[in-house]
Amino acid sequence: MNRNPTFEQTFLGKRIHVLGVAGTLMAPFAAFLRSKGVTVTGSDQNIYPPMSDVLKGAGIEVFAPFAAANLEKAKPDLVIVGNVVRKTNPEMEAVTATGIPYMSLPAALEKMVLPGKHPIVIAGTHGKTTATSMMAWMLECLGERPSFFVGGVARNFPESFRVTDSKYMAIEGDEYDTAFFDKVAKFTHYLPKDVILTSVEYDHADIYPDMNSVIAAFTRLAQLVPATGYFIACAETETPMRIAHRANAQVLTYGFAEGVDSRATHIEFSAEGAAFRWHYGNDTHKVKLAAPGHHNVLNALGCLTLCAARGLDLEKSIAALATYKGVKRRQEIFGQAAGVTLIDDFAHHPTAVRETLTAIRAKHPCARLVACFEPRSATSRRRIFQQAYAESFDAADLVFIAKPYDQSAINPREQFSSDELLADLKARGKRAKLLSTSTAGIKDLAGDLRSGDVLLVMSNGGFDGLLPKLLELLKK
Repeated sequence: MNRNPTFEQTFLGKRIHVLGVAGTLMAPFAAFLRSKGVTVTGSDQNIYPPMSDVLKGAGIEVFAPFAAANLEKAKPDLVIVGNVVRKTNPEMEAVTATGIPYMSLPAALEKMVLPGKHPIVIAGTHGKTTATSMMAWMLECLGERPSFFVGGVARNFPESFRVTDSKYMAIEGDEYDTAFFDKVAKFTHYLPKDVILTSVEYDHADIYPDMNSVIAAFTRLAQLVPATGYFIACAETETPMRIAHRANAQVLTYGFAEGVDSRATHIEFSAEGAAFRWHYGNDTHKVKLAAPGHHNVLNALGCLTLCAARGLDLEKSIAALATYKGVKRRQEIFGQAAGVTLIDDFAHHPTAVRETLTAIRAKHPCARLVACFEPRSATSRRRIFQQAYAESFDAADLVFIAKPYDQSAINPREQFSSDELLADLKARGKRAKLLSTSTAGIKDLAGDLRSGDVLLVMSNGGFDGLLPKLLELLKK
């Protein structure tokens, strides 16, 4: 980072250009800058919903693909650089050559937004986007009107990034690295007063060489929380508990088993979501949650535990969960046609695939559940979880697997194989097929669907426009 402007220097009369503007955190931040009257432009390689909708709604001019010529159009005074941008990016090379000041997004938050706030950082391999939006909504229903930064489109709010006068800020703590010139986890910049740790598994194989390096990053986060703060850890798996032992803050645990500080029992699922009993201290509360799945019950537990620890109104906190609408691309109904319900989800890690399918099965117990999966993330395109994926689709009745997204930079011996996964699924008794997103491939998929089906599409990218193409075909 070659310069750290103050808040006033950055916002007053400046033109800001965002490299990697279609990222799940970059787009909301760009929209926030625009809402403050700042002239904002951005560029990226691949731009697709929901972030493209966020950018369009904010009136931000976006250039694609990356190119040095974009700077001539943007004429920026400051460039905010996303972590997808590498030093060799042609636009970044032009930024460096022309001497335009630049900084990472997390550093911008640390310098411009977070001082004076009470950041509640929600981190973990899974659930952090949902839990962050849930925490923000609970604080909103408590009358706190919090600031928040959600790495997705939070359906309870018209925006995913907001800065208010409230002391509280709910912020999604991403463990991915900050930028090529700032090689630490994003959450290292977030000045946490409290942390909710949902889960820790191996992910981001392009950043972390092994599980120990992942644990080290989350341990660093735990050690950033002051002794006056709270470290809220999910006790359903061992690793978050190991990390909690390294925290300087007061540790509280949550989960389903006896012995935790905050516990859910008598869990029931329905088409409306979930209902459970919440035990905290000597008190028991009945909770209704408008989101399905055990993983969402855990997300709710983490947020409720922090509210209780901070002495916030528990009746209002619990009531907020009944009106929680979730996040786009998290079990989101994309559309319905020909009697088929199409659901969009961001799941890409095998655990997320399994939990999402299980949650959809609980919500639609009588439907035939059809799963479509695109191996697109840096980890899913590698063999690391080859066998684990085979065990993640048990709740589905019919499975379609696409070929992995671009594997050209991955050693052939390390590449994930869709054909091998299909063979493994068939060996487990599953009906499984290779999926092509060509016109003919989508027609073949539509031909396998029937009225009453629930189709779940899982990808952390655009899946080559599969959902809108399929919906249009089914409508015809």
